[in-house]
Amino acid sequence: MKTERRGGPRALFYSHDTLGLGHLRRTLLLCEGLNQRFPALSMLVVTGSAMAHGFRIPPGVDYIKLPCVTKLGNENYDSRSLSIPFSTTWSLREQIIHQTAVNYRPDYLFVDNVPLGMKGEMVRTLDFVREHLPGTRVFLILRDILDDQNHVISLWNRLRVFEAIEKYYDRVLIFGQPDVFDPVSEYEWPRSIRRKTAFCGYIPRQSDRKRSAVLRKRYCNRGTRFVMVTVGGGSDGVSVIEAYLEALPDLLREADIRSLVLLGPEMNPSEAKRLRLCRQQGITFKGYCDDPLSFMDAADVVVTMAGYNTISEVLALRKKAIAVPRVYPRTEQLIRSQRLHDLGLLRMIHPSELNPQRLAREVLDSLRTEPPAPGLVQFSAFEKLSSEIDGLAANAGREVMQ
Repeated sequence: MKTERRGGPRALFYSHDTLGLGHLRRTLLLCEGLNQRFPALSMLVVTGSAMAHGFRIPPGVDYIKLPCVTKLGNENYDSRSLSIPFSTTWSLREQIIHQTAVNYRPDYLFVDNVPLGMKGEMVRTLDFVREHLPGTRVFLILRDILDDQNHVISLWNRLRVFEAIEKYYDRVLIFGQPDVFDPVSEYEWPRSIRRKTAFCGYIPRQSDRKRSAVLRKRYCNRGTRFVMVTVGGGSDGVSVIEAYLEALPDLLREADIRSLVLLGPEMNPSEAKRLRLCRQQGITFKGYCDDPLSFMDAADVVVTMAGYNTISEVLALRKKAIAVPRVYPRTEQLIRSQRLHDLGLLRMIHPSELNPQRLAREVLDSLRTEPPAPGLVQFSAFEKLSSEIDGLAANAGREVMQ
């Protein structure tokens, strides 16, 4: 039986989300940008993030929550919240994703960062789309850096990822720029994949300047400097915050500083409680913030880990930043920090070299220097993505099998 589908075109986003908040944050930013350009587009996000309910959901967007898994190491996972075997959790996730695609019948499918899905959970859905929805355009969207070169090449060859990209995907969109990191050459992509690939630049960030001014006034008097410390989800950011808290006495001897520390919603509650016991002058703790960009815009210096989203925000706002990258289970943050450090866009401290004295010195030096020069990083992701799907409205109202 054929029935006419009402409404505008549909996009389905897959965000596996097994560690941190970055994948879902990036996905929702893309949804927000697309909504501004294609208001008739309905967007549905399938996510494994435990914090999906805490995000501001853009207009035209809804989400389906997958059972959570937790990442134990490279390609090693376990059920996070449910006392059931990982295999059962995986099966539940795979069925939810598949049935969502069967019933939602997207015009566009966007798969974030993991071409086959977590442990292959997208394969059945990709097969369905290719067999039953031939008009659906399928995009693989990648951040600038995946991981160490040798690891990615070995893993992708073992899992036959290049063959899957050739079979399932129409386009590969990289949200970065090749003069910072070129995955096409670094990961030795075959020519057939290179032809499908486009660099889109970084995802733009715009803060609410009025709100930033209000926050600045709330935290700082004239002559006071404002330092923001953020560790993403917070699951592995305790050492960075500890080093900063121990550095504060040295910092306060040299400058009048107010500090905002974002602990992150995924930090162990007992660790968060312990850190909050710090009674240093002028420090404020927050467990979760749904508008970190405004706080960052208000800051003079940002101390951070080196996830894609936070670093993109630092670059977009031209903030002076000290990055302490995660080095396990992936070296993605280390590579990103090193490349941007070499370009003079931020300062980097390797975790093995992190101590309160070094961190205090880097913060004080940053307070005395000028922000990074503009124009070195391109924030063109929305324009490039929009050009890829500019014929979207023509798909509205097509007939589908019910």
